[in-house]
Amino acid sequence: MRRLVLTSLPVIFLIMASAAQTKSVQKPLAAAVKTSTGYNIPITLTPLKNTWIYLGCHFGKYKNLVDSALLNDKSEGVFKGKEKLAQGIYFTVSPNKALLFAF
Repeated sequence: MRRLVLTSLPVIFLIMASAAQTKSVQKPLAAAVKTSTGYNIPITLTPLKNTWIYLGCHFGKYKNLVDSALLNDKSEGVFKGKEKLAQGIYFTVSPNKALLFAF
């Protein structure tokens, strides 16, 4: 009798555990959170002031310009757009068309 009780306890435990896992609790849906898409890249480039700089990306053997930003008196500017940028290597271009740095 003792053997029967000891072997049946794990079986009963497994049945109860599986029954507890199959129960689903209905949770109220959360309000939709507005997610921001696009990109916003602040940049500071000294000594450039009051001039346009450009954001470019490598695409195979080609270099394409993606965006431009106007630097203010403090050499600060922002590249921003509504659509997300693709993954890859990006670079900045000075007004005299020289590559400044890549990231």
